[in-house]
Amino acid sequence: WDGVRNYQARNNMREMKKGDRGLFYHSNVGKEAVGIVEIVAEAGETSRVVEHVSNVHFLRWLDRGAELHLDSLGWTRTDLLAGGLMWFVARHEIDYVAEVHPGDRVYMATWVRDLRRVKSWRDSILWRIEDGEPRIVCTAATLWVLVDLETRRPCSVPSKMAGSLAPLHPGRTVG
Repeated sequence: WDGVRNYQARNNMREMKKGDRGLFYHSNVGKEAVGIVEIVAEAGETSRVVEHVSNVHFLRWLDRGAELHLDSLGWTRTDLLAGGLMWFVARHEIDYVAEVHPGDRVYMATWVRDLRRVKSWRDSILWRIEDGEPRIVCTAATLWVLVDLETRRPCSVPSKMAGSLAPLHPGRTVG
């Protein structure tokens, strides 16, 4: 865990299972991606009816990817809680393209597409390697809303946080 100064990010990485990888960005110079999340589907994640990974676990993977990305930028859930803030999901749009089975290795990339005053769209793509070629298994867009935990109402994204999120299509002036 050399070089990880953010305690929450380090703790989250320690919780990852053997074979897991993460998509992380440098938080100080540039925003270059330096890794990709690798997920190994487990038998306990399957549907009770059909032998494939349950949709509930796709949601868990999407949430975890978003959490790890924020951690790598210095915005851990612990820090957000201490500041009386938290990101909440307002909407998931998920397109399931292919099944995932126990033992499959699935890779995930996630990024912030758009950032507005109180909300942010995050895109994610999950794929696996099949016959030497990447095959998309799922694409997702998630609308996140920043909430003041005391009032339970949406609140403005702080400029410093907006700057670190580095959205592909900035919807607001950062500064």
